[in-house]
Parts: sequence; C-alpha cells; structure tokens
Amino acid sequence: IEIARSLREKGFEKIFIHEPYLSKDNLDLGDKIVATKDLEECIRGSNVILISTDHSVYKDLDIKKIKELAEEKKMLIYDGRNMIKTLEVADRETEILYGGVGKSWRKL
Repeated sequence: IEIARSLREKGFEKIFIHEPYLSKDNLDLGDKIVATKDLEECIRGSNVILISTDHSVYKDLDIKKIKELAEEKKMLIYDGRNMIKTLEVADRETEILYGGVGKSWRKL
C-alpha cells in the first residue's frame, strides 16, 4: 500500500493493487487506489505492473496473457520477485518493457 501511495504522489492517475487473499472482492483505499482479488482487472487498462510479492498465482502469469488483457499500447513490467517465467511475445501491437531483479531491461 505504501508503494501505491508513493506512486500516487508521483502523479500516477489510478492504481490497482492485486491481493488474492482479500476478504472481499474490492477494497477502495481512497485517493484512486483500489485493492482487488481480480488479477485480470488489475492488468486491463494498466500501463505499469509491479510485482512485489511472491504469491503463487503469479507463477502462471506470462507475457502472452498480459498482452491479451492489456488495453494500453505501451506497458512497463517490473518483476521484483522474478515470478514471470514465460517471456514469449504474443502477436499484438502492445510494446512491453520488462525488467526484474538481476535482469536487464528488455523490450518484448
């Protein structure tokens, strides 16, 4: 939540936090910050994805799925736990800049 608030202070318009263990579907944290159990809702419309926990649900996440869900044409993904294992590129016009701990930034 602190990372989200810091990003909000830096000017990011709307921030979704994915938390698969929430007791209800959505939680409005105010100041345009929403926590949700729905990972696809977080990805849709996002142009920045930050993975900062190692929840097991992220092990099945791959770039192809993210590109299928993405509504934005450009995205940045920072995988702080190196959870995304499949970095294949989908046939779509979305440009993704991907980086992670110990990994160089690369365009996908």
